[in-house]
Amino acid sequence: ITVSNLAFEGANQFGAFAKDGDGITLQQCDFAMMGNKSVFLFNVGSVLLDGVTSNFALSNGIQITSTYKANVTIRNSTITNSGTLSGMGSFWTDSDYCGLVVNVGNQVLIENNVIRRSGYCGIKFQGNDILIQKNVVDEYDFNLDDGGGIYTFIDGTDAAPTRVFTNRVIRNNIVS
Repeated sequence: ITVSNLAFEGANQFGAFAKDGDGITLQQCDFAMMGNKSVFLFNVGSVLLDGVTSNFALSNGIQITSTYKANVTIRNSTITNSGTLSGMGSFWTDSDYCGLVVNVGNQVLIENNVIRRSGYCGIKFQGNDILIQKNVVDEYDFNLDDGGGIYTFIDGTDAAPTRVFTNRVIRNNIVS
């Protein structure tokens, strides 16, 4: 499925939503004033987001939660004003109020994006074989703390660890 050159404004929940599948492409699409997330993809692999803009999403600009799927590329996109109003996130997970959230099995490329004014994390990620490069992340963690401009974590403890992640590269990003 390919969606290109469309503008979405004022959805109560999501501007674009897909669940269970593969092969979603969003190109040159604009999302503004979303009641929750501009783009929310759940259990979807083989994803390309290229030239997407998100402005004023009450929770996340873009969220891809596909723990057992692969092959996600997000590039040349601009995400601004995500999760800026305290109390307005969806509270489904600890991934709300972020500019960009990607939680996939493996093969992720996040490059040439600009993420400004995220109430929590600018880019939050999990998975294997991840390359995050040439992004600008500015103004984050002003509604929640214990996050970061580019942030990841692993659930569990030393005694009972969960997933083990490998081959994660973060380079040439500007985080301020």
